[in-house]
Amino acid sequence: MIAAAPAQAPGQDTVGPSGRVPAVASARLRSRLAAGGAARIVHRGRDAVYLDVDGWCVGVLSARAVAVPCGLRTSLPDLGGLADVARARVFDGAVELDDVRVQVGRLESATVPRLGPVEAPLVEQVLAGGVPATRELAGLLDRPLPTLLGRGSGLTPLADDVLCGWLATHHALGGEVPALPDPRPRTTLLSATLVDCARHGEAIPEFRALLRALGTGDRAGVARAVAAVGAVGHTSGAGLLLGAGLRLQEGPGQR
Repeated sequence: MIAAAPAQAPGQDTVGPSGRVPAVASARLRSRLAAGGAARIVHRGRDAVYLDVDGWCVGVLSARAVAVPCGLRTSLPDLGGLADVARARVFDGAVELDDVRVQVGRLESATVPRLGPVEAPLVEQVLAGGVPATRELAGLLDRPLPTLLGRGSGLTPLADDVLCGWLATHHALGGEVPALPDPRPRTTLLSATLVDCARHGEAIPEFRALLRALGTGDRAGVARAVAAVGAVGHTSGAGLLLGAGLRLQEGPGQR
């Protein structure tokens, strides 16, 4: 399940007198906000508010929240009163929560780096980080991952996290985007959106850093990156690591 990120130094931003909050987002997310329209609130919390925007989940995130690629990341220490938002809409490339406008002020890529062949000992390091997910999904991993959509609890069920790790790593290895059934009828809106992001090679910063470390072949760097990914959420990090390890075992060029 995606939850708050590990504690970090909070940002100092607050909601200004103009009722505007700057945010960082990917270009693909900003393009989804361009058309505008109504948004349905699907989750409220101190660190994240998630909206249904035309069948796609868009998050407004505090500095502590996991930086999901479908989120607008603010520097707010927490979302404060926005956690009790009553109405939302998308307007001119921004998200409005009640009377506060969260505007994309800076673009940042959420795309994973390209990755070549990875040595077996490094793959084993990644799989070791995914052991908790392996245990929970015991007896199911011999089935195609898309058939496990929705398995597990939380906003992002564990099997979906595994699929996201597999898909993002597949993209990094230059694999052709696999065809998948629409995940929305089988899982939560946030999880379905993250699966779509992973198919496009988009992932959280910790996972992108892991793939960069794998590309350098530095065992110590990979160990640090595995620990950082594993600390994400309750089980999400372990699921991402398991998915990445399973895809790396297949080698480059596999479909």
